[in-house]
Amino acid sequence: MSNLLIPQGDDFELLIELRHGAALRCAVPVSAATITIKIVPMGASMVAGQKLMYGDCDPLILAENLAPTDTTAIVTRVLTRLEPGTTLAGNPINVTGWTGYSSIRGYYGSPTSWNFICNVFGNPINGTFSLLLPHLISAAIPGNCTAQQIYLINGFALSDTRTWDTLPSNAYVWDFDTVDANARRKRRESGSVLVSSEVTL
Repeated sequence: MSNLLIPQGDDFELLIELRHGAALRCAVPVSAATITIKIVPMGASMVAGQKLMYGDCDPLILAENLAPTDTTAIVTRVLTRLEPGTTLAGNPINVTGWTGYSSIRGYYGSPTSWNFICNVFGNPINGTFSLLLPHLISAAIPGNCTAQQIYLINGFALSDTRTWDTLPSNAYVWDFDTVDANARRKRRESGSVLVSSEVTL
């Protein structure tokens, strides 16, 4: 999760680099036909073949039916965040033929949005997207913080990479999705947004 501080009326650009993630670590050999993982009871039944979200990895495939109170699940295989044919975690993802989408909204489900212009940045094999919010768009977003609010907890600026400890109740939300060459869509980043009010118009 990444939180953004956007100066109202500025051309705001953000670069997001996509890299292959590490394989899911488990206590049994990944070559096993099935493995057992611990889960929080789902509270509902699931059937074999359904996908099960597990941590920050890609979905796992259930190998058997799951009861609402089960605390373990048997999955047919371990999927990873590595792209097919890639064995080295940390390498850039080749984003040839990919598109990106990113918006800011006042709240989840709000009908009003302000959209970033998303483009692959440089060579697609480097896995980087540019997200640009032109000044005419950022100027149209109502400011929701002032210069006096730029520093919050322990004097850290809102643009600091640390997690914000508190946020104004009127903070906006944003996210960034990609659609790959096979039309698979995935959310890559999200967070909260503060827009510092412009003084000089």
